Amino acid sequence: MKSNTSRLRGRFGGFAVRTITGFALLAACTLGGWAQETTGQIEGTVTDATGAIVPGATLSAVSPRTPKPIEAISDEKGAYILPSLPIGEYTVTVTKQGFSKLVQRGISVRLGSKVTFSA
Repeated sequence: MKSNTSRLRGRFGGFAVRTITGFALLAACTLGGWAQETTGQIEGTVTDATGAIVPGATLSAVSPRTPKPIEAISDEKGAYILPSLPIGEYTVTVTKQGFSKLVQRGISVRLGSKVTFSA
């Protein structure tokens, strides 16, 4: 004859294991989602006053949260991406020899955002 403890384990043991496994799986998926989105980015295209693309321009993003500037160079289509920026307010400076320097303050990067700033 089975004891009462043995019968309870048989009846509820499988349920408990499935429930705990379900919660563990849910927690892992949720925490994994948070771990993937910890930054944002600034992207855009550099053009001159006539609208012509400007390849080879240097873009520099600074923020009180970054120890040094994060830089990118515009490609042959004038496009650039400043990826993996910690959230916060940024000042972006665009420079290229033969062009006036452009400084844009107050660009707000939020969690998982893709901010477009075209110069």
